[in-house]
Amino acid sequence: MVTDHYFLRAMDAGMNTGTAYYMYGTFLVCCGRYDRAEDFFLRALEKDPENLVAVLSYGLFLYKYLDKR
Repeated sequence: MVTDHYFLRAMDAGMNTGTAYYMYGTFLVCCGRYDRAEDFFLRALEKDPENLVAVLSYGLFLYKYLDKR
């Protein structure tokens, strides 16, 4: 997928922040790729555990999509 390529390219270029990881996780959820999305939400929280948006996004992901995995 082309968008996938650009997200990963940006992260390889040094934009590997918690925000970038949770945004990519959100993108993966929209694509229905739940297992991979969870990996990126967890990476986001490892990078920046105090990022409130990442914490809320992961919590919402678990609430809405846990049964779809």
